[in-house]
Amino acid sequence: ELDPKRLTRIIAVPSSPLSFRERTDDLIRDTTVTLLIDNSRSMSGAPILTAAASADLMTRVLERCGVSTEVLGFTTVSMYGGQVAQAWQAAGCPQNVGRINALRHIVYKSADQSWRQSRMNFGLMLNRDILNQNIDGEALLWAKSRMQRRPESRRILIVLTDGRPSDSSTLKANSRGLLTNHLKQVIKLIEKHRTLEVIGIGIGHDVSVYYDQSIRVDDIGQLGSIMLTELLRLLKP
Repeated sequence: ELDPKRLTRIIAVPSSPLSFRERTDDLIRDTTVTLLIDNSRSMSGAPILTAAASADLMTRVLERCGVSTEVLGFTTVSMYGGQVAQAWQAAGCPQNVGRINALRHIVYKSADQSWRQSRMNFGLMLNRDILNQNIDGEALLWAKSRMQRRPESRRILIVLTDGRPSDSSTLKANSRGLLTNHLKQVIKLIEKHRTLEVIGIGIGHDVSVYYDQSIRVDDIGQLGSIMLTELLRLLKP
């Protein structure tokens, strides 16, 4: 277990020495953590910049603790449906057909990569061209499938988002609650099967309506320290 007294120093200087309590060292090393980041347009500016910096901080610290980490992003190929929406319109705009956009799921850091190998990738989040819509439910299923292939017995999924699922093209042709209800179903499935622990972090939003374990962050500048504090709590025996 990482000594709580050193947390403040680690946040300020990630290269500072760590201390461990040996009795729980093996338990920590049998853990994998995935950070799944909302790469939607509403995250532009300070939120996505801070998310990228927090991902960098988290992977550096946890790597030194022996915890494997993965950083993923989710968005859509187009802001307004692109070719999928065009095909839907050509078909006569049928209703209740499901998603009308192409997903874009991004691996910024795989669990098998080191921080040094992947650190330059975090800056790609700042590319406004990839920040489109957010279809959360399918992103969680994708992250879950990747985590279930890992050998670690404990799996922690942290979802970082600034609001509810949204895709304007999809919502034009379906019930307004389609994406939100699907997200709730996916989280319920994950929590029921207990194959991994899922925590939602809402930037300026309360996400407790979706996640049993959730944190609201109103001061974006505190995101990195809040994430590490929560991970420290989770890694306690």
